[in-house]
Amino acid sequence: SMPAAINEACQETLGALIRLCTGLAPDDGSWPKIGEEYFLFSFIGTVLTPQKIYIFWLGDGVYAVDSIVTVLGPYPNNAPPYLWYRTRGAEWEHVIVKESYVTTAVQSLLIGTDGAVDIEHNAQRNLPGKTETFGSLAQFWERDKYFRNPDMARRRLFLANHEHIVPDGAGGIIREVGLLPDDTTFIVIRRRAV
Repeated sequence: SMPAAINEACQETLGALIRLCTGLAPDDGSWPKIGEEYFLFSFIGTVLTPQKIYIFWLGDGVYAVDSIVTVLGPYPNNAPPYLWYRTRGAEWEHVIVKESYVTTAVQSLLIGTDGAVDIEHNAQRNLPGKTETFGSLAQFWERDKYFRNPDMARRRLFLANHEHIVPDGAGGIIREVGLLPDDTTFIVIRRRAV
C-alpha cells in the first residue's frame, strides 16, 4: 500500500541520517547529539497517482486541498514529532498519511512548511511600507500570475518579509518588521484549464 511505502521510505531516510551522524561523530558515541543539533525538522509531501492524492507529514506544516486549509500543529511545548525522535524510542510509529482525495476531483493542492501558516495569520495585514494587504494562501493557487512566472511567489514572500524603516519626524525611526518570522516554503499544484 502507499502508506506502507511512504513509511518505509521515511525509515530508510532516518537510517541514512543515522549513518551520516555516525560518520561525522568522533568515536565517543556522540552521534545522537549531532542529529539533535542538525536534523530536527518537519516534512510534508505528496504523492499523486491517477486515482488518489496522498498527503503525508511528520511534524508541523500546512496543506490546502482546493480551498480547505489544514494546519498541522501546533504541538505541546512547541515540540513536533520529528523523524529524528524515532532514534530516542518515540512513542509514535508512523508518518501520518492522508489518502482521501480522488485525483480527478481536486483542482488545486498546496503543501508547505509551518512558516506558510503565518501567511494565513497575516493575510489582512499590510505589506511592510505599503497600503496593500498581504493576502491569504489562496492567492497562490487562484492567481494565474504565479503560474505564468514561477518567481512571482518568491517576490511576494520577499515583499511580505522585508523590513521597512522610515523617519518618524522627531529624530527617531519607525520600523515595520516582516510578516513571516519562520522559514516559509510551499509548493502549489493546480489543474490546467482545458
